[in-house]
Amino acid sequence: MNRPRLRWLPAIVVVVTVLYTISVYPSLPERMATHWGIDGRPNGWSPRVFGAWLLPSIMVLMGLLFAVLPKIDPKKANYDKFGVAYHVLVTAILAFQGVIQYFMLSVAQGHAVDINTVVYVSIGTLFCILGFAMPGGFLMVASGVLTIVAALTSPPSVAFTVFLASSIVASLGSVVLSYFHWRRR
Repeated sequence: MNRPRLRWLPAIVVVVTVLYTISVYPSLPERMATHWGIDGRPNGWSPRVFGAWLLPSIMVLMGLLFAVLPKIDPKKANYDKFGVAYHVLVTAILAFQGVIQYFMLSVAQGHAVDINTVVYVSIGTLFCILGFAMPGGFLMVASGVLTIVAALTSPPSVAFTVFLASSIVASLGSVVLSYFHWRRR
């Protein structure tokens, strides 16, 4: 896939999410769950307009921010070197939000969805994509795989613990690896 196509993927993800939200909005209840606890039960509710449109609004703002960043960054030349990775990261982050929006609206429509599994598998997938896109991101890939496996095979509390521990290890590992990479220069 060439770079011009990659540039449009984030916008396509946002537009598809907004169109889907528009299509299901009339069928949503007046109050809908917008937050779930570690046990997978809803523990926060919002009015339909807020619950349905908060995440797409955030996606639009983030999409605009990600589009503007390469133009205002003083190190613009770096985007040419890492343009494909940048667009993959932006698309992955917005797609993660789109997946969460889809399943949140599915729950609001009364579909039986294990939201914890959706969130943990989505986060694990996001970590894997981020790890593959970043140089030396193998710790993020390992963290993502561990999170996905835990989400599919363990109770929510175990999956959360594995996610938290693996993301801490991946984050610290990335910082340490970046430090040593920087020192070698």
